[in-house]
Amino acid sequence: MKRNRMSHKALKAEIVEIKDEAEDIKSFFVRPDEELEFLPGQFFMLSICGVGEAPFSVASAPHEGLLRFTIRKSGKVTSALHRLRAGDLLGIRGPYGNGFPLDPGGTAVIIGGGIGMAPVRSLLFHLLKKGDFDLWAFNGARSPRHILYADELLGFKGRTKIVLTVDRADPGWKYEEGVITVSMEKYLPKIEKGTAYVCGPPVMFRHVVKTLLDKGFREENIYLSLEAHMKCAFGICGHCRIGNKFVCVDGPVFPYSEIKDYEEFLA
Repeated sequence: MKRNRMSHKALKAEIVEIKDEAEDIKSFFVRPDEELEFLPGQFFMLSICGVGEAPFSVASAPHEGLLRFTIRKSGKVTSALHRLRAGDLLGIRGPYGNGFPLDPGGTAVIIGGGIGMAPVRSLLFHLLKKGDFDLWAFNGARSPRHILYADELLGFKGRTKIVLTVDRADPGWKYEEGVITVSMEKYLPKIEKGTAYVCGPPVMFRHVVKTLLDKGFREENIYLSLEAHMKCAFGICGHCRIGNKFVCVDGPVFPYSEIKDYEEFLA
């Protein structure tokens, strides 16, 4: 049985595989009791009995089978998740949120910073399967030991333009060094028609958006996936409110034109 609507009912899910991705970051490949349909950019609530639950975007594309969640150890729930092993069970409910628009209408530019690469990985792999788009992907992190999915992304270098960059390079690093906008300014051409998709720490948003605007993108064609203090996923608790919108219900993906005045989310 498939479920493709938002559900408040928690299911059991088995952890099939755990992969070390980067420093303090692991990917969990899980199989729920029921097949769950989702869109790139949506999120699920994962729970551990006796510990709590937290929201996580899906890193896998819908066609990849198992649900993949790439999780950084940073708090009580994520630390508990990092202690789990293959074969353990957790709770899952969702999907929630709106996801990314899936027709770029031209060139698609995907930009991920740090753990923000997880939801845009889902989108990138979906677009690679869906059609023959002109694709760019910029993947940035603090250092080589923090960068995600490097080998996977480089495997698609013939089909899309992949740029890996780190703030501080180690000896032996073969790719770009510097903040992600430096690489965008260096490699990304002027874009007459297309869509940009961005996820990462809020401190990066305003600089990335400015660069995209300079490259020709319209405000309404720049989509940001926001990290906020989501808790209930229903729009009830108010933790993730932006003006009259809630990140968990109306987002987490918003066009820049709708949220450009909310400085707290665009630090």
